[in-house]
Amino acid sequence: MKASVLAEKTGGILHGADTEILCVCSFEDIKAGALVPLLVKDLPEGIFESPAAAFLVKTGTETVSGKTFISADDPEMALVAALNAIYPVQRKSGIHPKAHVAESAVIGENVFIDAFAYIGENVRIGNNCVIRANVTIADGVVMGDDCDIHPNVSIYSGSKLGSRVLLLSGAVIGADGFGFYQRGGKNVKIPHVGGVLLGDDVEIGANSCVDRGKFSDTVIGEGTKIDNQCMVGHNCVLGKGCVMAGQAALAGSTTLGDYVIMGARSGAADHLNICSKTMLAGQCGVISDIDKPGIYAGFPHTSRKGWLREVLLLRGLPDTIKRIEEIERKLNNDGH
Repeated sequence: MKASVLAEKTGGILHGADTEILCVCSFEDIKAGALVPLLVKDLPEGIFESPAAAFLVKTGTETVSGKTFISADDPEMALVAALNAIYPVQRKSGIHPKAHVAESAVIGENVFIDAFAYIGENVRIGNNCVIRANVTIADGVVMGDDCDIHPNVSIYSGSKLGSRVLLLSGAVIGADGFGFYQRGGKNVKIPHVGGVLLGDDVEIGANSCVDRGKFSDTVIGEGTKIDNQCMVGHNCVLGKGCVMAGQAALAGSTTLGDYVIMGARSGAADHLNICSKTMLAGQCGVISDIDKPGIYAGFPHTSRKGWLREVLLLRGLPDTIKRIEEIERKLNNDGH
């Protein structure tokens, strides 16, 4: 692809020769014909002597004579556009002969259903969806347009997906919640009859689980992104634009506001409310409501500054103990 064409597709401005761009590379591993995004301040020496075809930079960045640059006001979004242009998704359509599609299912236009996928009774799938191999979509599931369901995903009955939902391999949507009554030394399972609602532009990572609600639905808000190996318990409600990093978990009936960020392996106990624009550091454990936006860390959770103070005090504890012991020895010696 010519640099001039790529500049147009990314909304950028071309500076220098109209080179041929073949791929995108980081500046640690530059190949001939590569577009190299320069999104950091500290660049390695000799980078402009590399075989790169062009460099992507922020508008106003000083360029080098004899080299090709594409400048953009928002180079990160320009990079996304460049990746989509250089590596376009190859879409298929049609139903593989080894797929099972119930006669009552309603399939939209330009849909691809791969081998060994199972589409149950009264399922509705919107236009331009991709259902990959070994996907199970149970009876009555509703799916919007432009969804991409990767291999080995399971979507249980009672689930409703908006448009442009992405489910990565092994994700499970709508399995029973973890709820029991303890009677007579036994754990008696509580039937869960709610469903799961996934808003538009939701992404669920590989091997992550979103459990169905007990009576009402578990809800994942528009634009929320959930990483691999995460857990969302029954009846949780996540607002729009939330982010859960790997192995983050929410116990049942906890509510997140909008734009909440959960770091890797962070978690929240059940029946809590966490307000919008809250950030939980990695491994943070929330045990009570958070009603003030900010950055929280530690277990039990506290402000990030408070947690750092606690860590410093704990790490200094051995020295403090030694000093106390020295004082005690001196006092004992003086007493004798």
